[in-house]
Amino acid sequence: MKELSDECLDKGITLNDIVKDGYEVEATPENLKMLWKKLQNSLFGTKSTTELKKTGQIEVVYRNFNKILIERTSGELSLPPWPSLDLLIER
Repeated sequence: MKELSDECLDKGITLNDIVKDGYEVEATPENLKMLWKKLQNSLFGTKSTTELKKTGQIEVVYRNFNKILIERTSGELSLPPWPSLDLLIER
């Protein structure tokens, strides 16, 4: 979420651009995590990411969160690629 919040800051995108609540709030890692958790709770009734199944549910939350980000920022913002074994090996 740190990469995403840094990208928001660089592009001048506030949490309001994503949430549309009527107030401007800086997009911090904590705020972005809160949005993720709200979405996962809506989708699966879970409050912690540790409650999500490692295969299937995390990808669904990721895909939906990414779709919301893209739509609400007119394509200026998207989630970084989900870590994969190939990506971790490159590091």
